Amino acid sequence: MLLATLLLATVPSLPVIRYRVTCDPSSSADPKWRVEISVTGLDPKRRDVRFQLPGWGEWYDLDDYYVRELAGTPPVRHRLDFLERFDVELPADWDGTLKVSYAIPIVELGSRANSNHGLLPWRTAGYVHAFSSNTLMRVAAGEALVEAERTLELVPLPGGSSLTGWSGLAAGPQTVKLAPQADNTVLVLGVPSASQRSDDAGGLLEAVQFSGLPDCTKLAHDFARRLRVAYAATTGAPAGSAERLVLTAPGLGGTHVEGAITLGRPEIVTDVRGRPGFETGTAHFVAHELFHAWLPGVLKMGEPGLEWIHEGFTEYLSLWQLVALGDVAPDEFARRMHWYDELARKSAAFGKVAFASPDVNWREPENETIAYKGGCLLAFHLDALLRDAGEPGLPQLFRDFMREEGGAVRRAAFAKWLAAQGLDEAWANCCQAPFAPDPRADLLRAGFRPVEKPDPNDRHHVATALGGTTEPFFKFGK
Repeated sequence: MLLATLLLATVPSLPVIRYRVTCDPSSSADPKWRVEISVTGLDPKRRDVRFQLPGWGEWYDLDDYYVRELAGTPPVRHRLDFLERFDVELPADWDGTLKVSYAIPIVELGSRANSNHGLLPWRTAGYVHAFSSNTLMRVAAGEALVEAERTLELVPLPGGSSLTGWSGLAAGPQTVKLAPQADNTVLVLGVPSASQRSDDAGGLLEAVQFSGLPDCTKLAHDFARRLRVAYAATTGAPAGSAERLVLTAPGLGGTHVEGAITLGRPEIVTDVRGRPGFETGTAHFVAHELFHAWLPGVLKMGEPGLEWIHEGFTEYLSLWQLVALGDVAPDEFARRMHWYDELARKSAAFGKVAFASPDVNWREPENETIAYKGGCLLAFHLDALLRDAGEPGLPQLFRDFMREEGGAVRRAAFAKWLAAQGLDEAWANCCQAPFAPDPRADLLRAGFRPVEKPDPNDRHHVATALGGTTEPFFKFGK
C-alpha cells in the first residue's frame, strides 16, 4: 500500500485547460463569438509558453481584425509578424497559471466576408456556426502543444441548444471533456429545427437540422445509418467512432471534421428506386466522408504518403457500397469511372507520379487529383482483377489487415497482400510505376456490356454505353 501511494505521488498531474464559449445575440450591432480560457498546472520554470491559434480557414488574411478584445493574465500580445502566435509576458514569479479572453467576429451568412472565408464563424437566423480549430487557442511550450486535460463549456443564449461533433446535441449548455487527440470539430449555438438519433448496429449516429426548411433529418439519418450498417458488414468491423450530420443552410458545401459532417441541407430528389433521396454527388460526398470512420478510422495508415489509399480507396469503396445498396445505378458507377479517368488525365501529374513512391506530396493540388481519382481507379482495377480471379474482392483487405497486419496499411505489407492474391504484377505495373487506368476494360471485367446505341448527348457516352448484369460485382464474397 505504501509503495502504491509513493508511486502515485510521483506521477506528475497534467495541466488543466478550461474553455468557455458564448456568443452575442444576433441583434447586436457587431455580434461576436466570445472565448475565455483558464490554464493551471503549467511548469513555472518554462519561459517559452504561449497561445497559438491554428490558421485553418486562413483567418490570418484578416490580420488583427479576427481576434479582438484580447486580454490576459499575465498579459498576452498578438505577434503581428507571426499571426498564429500570441506571446505571454511571463513575470519572474509566474505561478504556472494563465488566463486569456478574446472575441471573434461572427459574419452574416452570404456576406462577402463569409464567401471569402467560409470556414470562419458565421451566423444566420436562429444559430451561429463555427469550428473549434480556428476559434479555440491552444497552449504551446517550445515547439510542441502542451499535453493537458481539456474541457469545453458551450453556453448558448437562453432557450438555445449547443452542439459539438465531439459530444452531439444538448438542450442548453454543455461541458465536454476533450479527448487527448481532439483537434477540430464543428460548434453550433442556436435553436435546431429537427433532429434524429440512433445507437445500434450502425453505431451512434445523429442528424441535426438548423435551417428552417422542411425537416430533412429522418431522410439523412436513415441514409447514413444504412450506409454505416453496410460498411460494418462489408469490412467486418464496427464503426470506430460516432458521427453527426449537421444540416445547415441550403446551398452550402460540406466539411468533415472530428465526429461530424456539416453540410448545407441537401436537395431532396427522386432516387433510382423512385423514392425520396439525394442527388448522386451529395450522396457520394456523404458516403465518402462516412467511410472515413473505417478508413483510416479502423484500418489505419501505418506510414506517411498513403493518401491514395486513404482518399482514393475511400472514394471507390463508398461509391461501390452505394451501388450495392441500390442508391446509385450501375450505369452511374460506370459513368463516374470514365469521368474520374478524364479528370486524372487532365492533371499535370498524370503519368509522372507513382503510388508506391514515399516522396510524393499527395496534397499538392495536381498530385491530389491523382490520389483521389487515380487512387479510386486503382481500387476499381484491383477489385475487378480480384473478382475476375475468383477472389472475394477488395473489401477483403480490411479483414486480412485487421487480422495479420495490426490494423495498419504500409506499402510493403500492401505489396505482400497483392502478391498473396496473385496480383504481384499489379503492384509493379500500377504502384511502382505510374498507373495508366483503363476503366472500360475494368468495367467489362465487372460484368458491364456494351449496348448498340450510346447516347450522343452524354459527354460520358462511353460509360452509359455499358450495360449488362453487374449484380455479382456489387456483392462481397465468393
